[in-house]
Amino acid sequence: MIVNRKATMIANRFRLGWGNRLLVFLRALLSRWMNLGSTEISRLGSLFIYGAERFIRGNDMQATFTFKEDLDLEQIRQSYERMIVENPVLRSKWTGNDKNRRYCWSEFTRNEWEERLAIEKDRAMKIHVPEKVGAEFFSTNERLPVRLTPIGKRKLVLSVNHVFSNGLGCLAWWDKWLTYYARATGHPIGECRAADDELSMVKELSYTKRFLMKGFSVFLAVVYMATLAAKAGRHAGRSTVDLTHGRKSVPNRSGYSTKAYALSRAETEEIVSRSKGKKISVSEYVCIALVESFFDKVPQKRRVLVSAPVDLREMLPEVHALDVGNYTGSLIFQIFRERSIEAQVHSSFKWMRRGVPYGVVKLLSLGMRDEYIIIIFQLRSLEGGGAYY
Repeated sequence: MIVNRKATMIANRFRLGWGNRLLVFLRALLSRWMNLGSTEISRLGSLFIYGAERFIRGNDMQATFTFKEDLDLEQIRQSYERMIVENPVLRSKWTGNDKNRRYCWSEFTRNEWEERLAIEKDRAMKIHVPEKVGAEFFSTNERLPVRLTPIGKRKLVLSVNHVFSNGLGCLAWWDKWLTYYARATGHPIGECRAADDELSMVKELSYTKRFLMKGFSVFLAVVYMATLAAKAGRHAGRSTVDLTHGRKSVPNRSGYSTKAYALSRAETEEIVSRSKGKKISVSEYVCIALVESFFDKVPQKRRVLVSAPVDLREMLPEVHALDVGNYTGSLIFQIFRERSIEAQVHSSFKWMRRGVPYGVVKLLSLGMRDEYIIIIFQLRSLEGGGAYY
């Protein structure tokens, strides 16, 4: 065994006794377990979106940005082309390997990515209807993973494939393109974060804390899931808020409507201020409001099941925000009507900060084949109930 030989060599080198040799071996084994490749961690989030995209008819993260001046469409086209050419990761495609039945990222052939680039360059020269852009769906690999679409004289939509990256990566690629556009138009970059700087954009954990969290994350995940199931009871579904009223979803969003709500600057500032006043995060505040609205909508139910996403990069300092992969975990927790909603949410978020989402991802990444994970996520996308934000 490689780990055993390596530990023995280290022990012999420092002339350690058998007791210390055992400690060295255990430490090496723990390090091997903890340092599961970061690409393996990101694949689960990618498989989730890839498995569900056909049923929910969506796989893009979209953000609308408003400029202070009119957009220069020609410079948008040129700066976008330069970014694609100079960053090979943006020419990535998600493919399956028939030998080991595992999905991974590879690069489009030159003809493939040049064909897709030509489509995006043509789109960048036209103003598009916002509603149509929001309703668009392109399956993974059909287009380039990062795209720009003008929807007005001063408005631009950034679309990032969620199989390719997550919310933090979406912001990082926006910053990256903005530096290209600023240089092309002669504008100062100003306060824009340069994504190629060494800024991680992620809260850095100390080595000791990260070591302990990664080492015990799987154990905590098992404890958490067992506790969750025990508190839910055998017939939890009967008492859980379900806005679909038992209906099953069908592909292409048939029979459902989608609504988007934009918060004004004043509303955003008020939410941030209230969160600080309660000494909770903005995510916790939004979650509390979401749960309360569910209970108000269905007063006869006593339980809400919530899935809260979390970026896993704080556990993986070697991963940059621009690296390919969906480094998203999720904490699933339940809130009961008869108890304090705020206290329950705050308690649940403590498990998130202890690394439980990372532990869950590690368990699933090590124990299941890709095709099984995809099937599970496809089935989950057809089910109703629960709250996601």
